Amino acid sequence: MTRREIVEKRLAEMRENPYDRAHGTITGYNYGCRCPYCGWAMSEYNAKYYRRHSTRIKKRNRRYYRAHKDDILAKRRERRYEAAVKRWAEC
Repeated sequence: MTRREIVEKRLAEMRENPYDRAHGTITGYNYGCRCPYCGWAMSEYNAKYYRRHSTRIKKRNRRYYRAHKDDILAKRRERRYEAAVKRWAEC
């Protein structure tokens, strides 16, 4: 039995039984359940993860920005220019 088949089988079991113990857990969300409880569990997990790792993520983003600053600013200017040209053409 493949991993995909196992997950689909487990999701079907969860849909049949609304009182399944996997509801409201990250595991349930990873199986594919999108009930409000599983969605809340996943969003709570993501919030905790981001709080726990936010300084590292911010440092990584800062390093990336410093290394690619010229490219990022050039693309930003290009997008603004294209938007201005598009607005000008519509007038």
